Amino acid sequence: MWLEGVDMGGQGRMILYPHRVLEVGLKGIKAETQKRLDEVNIAHDPEAYRKTLFWRAVIMYSDAAIAFAHRYAEKARELAKRESDVQRKADLERIAEVCQWVPENPARTFHEALQTAWFAFLLAGLDDDADAFGLGRVDQFLYPYYKRDLEEGRLTQEEAQELLDLFWIKFNEAHKARPESLPPGKDSHGKIGKAGDPLFNHMTIGGITADRQDATNDLTYMILAAREHIFPLPYPNLSLRVHPQTPKRLLMRALQVTAKCGGLPQYCGDSGIIKSLLSRGISLEDARDYTAHGCSIFSAPGLYGRWHVTFPNITKPLELALNNGVDRLTGARIGLPTGDPTTFSFEDLFHAFTKQLDYMLELSSQEVAVTQKVMEEKFPLVFTSIFVPDCLEKGRDITAGGARYEWGNAMAGMGAITAGDSLAAIKKLVFDEKRVTMSELLEALDADFQGKEELHQLLLNAPKYGNDDDYADSIVKRVCDTFCREAQKYPTPKGKMEPEFHSVTLSVALGFHTAASPDGRRACKPLNHDMSPTAGCDRSGPSAMLKSASKIDQSATVTSSLLMTADPSIVSRERDLEKFASLLWTYFNVLDGTNVQLNFLSTETLRDAQLHPEKYPNLVVRVAGFNALFVELSKPVQDYIIERTCHSV
Repeated sequence: MWLEGVDMGGQGRMILYPHRVLEVGLKGIKAETQKRLDEVNIAHDPEAYRKTLFWRAVIMYSDAAIAFAHRYAEKARELAKRESDVQRKADLERIAEVCQWVPENPARTFHEALQTAWFAFLLAGLDDDADAFGLGRVDQFLYPYYKRDLEEGRLTQEEAQELLDLFWIKFNEAHKARPESLPPGKDSHGKIGKAGDPLFNHMTIGGITADRQDATNDLTYMILAAREHIFPLPYPNLSLRVHPQTPKRLLMRALQVTAKCGGLPQYCGDSGIIKSLLSRGISLEDARDYTAHGCSIFSAPGLYGRWHVTFPNITKPLELALNNGVDRLTGARIGLPTGDPTTFSFEDLFHAFTKQLDYMLELSSQEVAVTQKVMEEKFPLVFTSIFVPDCLEKGRDITAGGARYEWGNAMAGMGAITAGDSLAAIKKLVFDEKRVTMSELLEALDADFQGKEELHQLLLNAPKYGNDDDYADSIVKRVCDTFCREAQKYPTPKGKMEPEFHSVTLSVALGFHTAASPDGRRACKPLNHDMSPTAGCDRSGPSAMLKSASKIDQSATVTSSLLMTADPSIVSRERDLEKFASLLWTYFNVLDGTNVQLNFLSTETLRDAQLHPEKYPNLVVRVAGFNALFVELSKPVQDYIIERTCHSV
């Protein structure tokens, strides 16, 4: 019915804001914290004792971080003494100087700002042993240091580019202790592949300023270049924010990098995302400063929430509604008794589906609530809290309510399109055209369509989401709206659950546990990915696909990812590249789309790579909010990527 999504290790999935440490250093953070300790009044503040513990811990963690950096300085000096190469010796001496100064003191140069940001990321990861930390809008908070160094002659643009390239390489160091995942199947959800990967670290570029001006600067382009220079290294994840004033040159340059670098950057629509954040109580100023993290989650300064901690299978409630609460694969009753489907009208069926969905989400939210409480009581994150706005002022770490904004956990809906297409097929063939009886449909599902090929073809050719077909799209929208509404019914200790459409690779895994569905999908095959059409069903071109997606209220979710595979020849022809850039611009700025992830790969290349992996050791693909080497993915995931429609313009 669902997979629980708490990752091995800590919590992660949050944005670190190093701005204050860049300005005053950890020495300044310690001084500010000590002042709060000196002024706290235990007699008049009921929270004083807890605040005191937190602030004392902040000082201890700051001292530890400073000592950590000084050990790097000491090691660099030691290596410099033994180094005979003049240039390398100078490099090591410079490293020692920088690490001796930051993060203890304010950053004075571009190099020191980069080093401070890296220490923040590295130490937060060590503190939490978690996935998906991000540093937010790096082209914005690093730009003043770059600009000043350039103006004062301390740095050339070429030297700054080299530092950025080296900074980017660092994010590919394995920093999380985790085992290798098994391929998705009965005993594994196969979420990721290799052991020890530095998972999902994320940066964001572009977008708007607080006063709605275009935020593009030199670093925006240089970061794209850094992404290109270190390819095929897969990290960090990178997002480009798109808004009405995004320079055409920037969007076209980014698409060229995406085509070369296996799907990075991905693309985020300012209009739809800011609308979503505002509806959840984020201030306008903070919403305009949003950033992406993890795979494709959107966050604002000072926002804390546990993202996709549960992955409910939205196709499963339909299976249960069509079998009176019984799992068709195992024969076990895992749902509610909702009656004999042969007696249903379409509305009866949708009501039974909603009832099974509601039951599943209630059970899942109970698990989430327990997890959330345990995290607060057993796993406080003191060092990470230094980099989250308002924690220091409140005297609370992020797990205990210190952040400026606090959301409940997020439910990542899986297979909503599969469920919607299935309901559309039932409505069309059983109720509208009466070409199939419900009994015949149920027999075909029981048989996994074996010996029912004529009926199977009818179901496969029924209206499908992804083709700008209002018949299918309206039913898919109804399913998505129902999931979003039902998910938000359940409170957690931190607030109501938040819906999202985000699959990682779990659409493959949950498909293993789902019987044949009325859209024509066979038993144990993958569900649709995110809010993307079922693989191969978007047959009417990219414009139709994007128009279908725009009919779903993406502002009702905290992320709605759309994955698209495009013909790689698009980027080699300027006219086609301009058309494709215009297509994306329209999706974001006219249709309020929120997220698009791209692969510029031909189906033929992918099939050949599967058959001859030795020929493609560096073929990077966009899997599902993250990049991976195609040859290292399990065959079920490879097959699912190959089956996606390859669009041209």
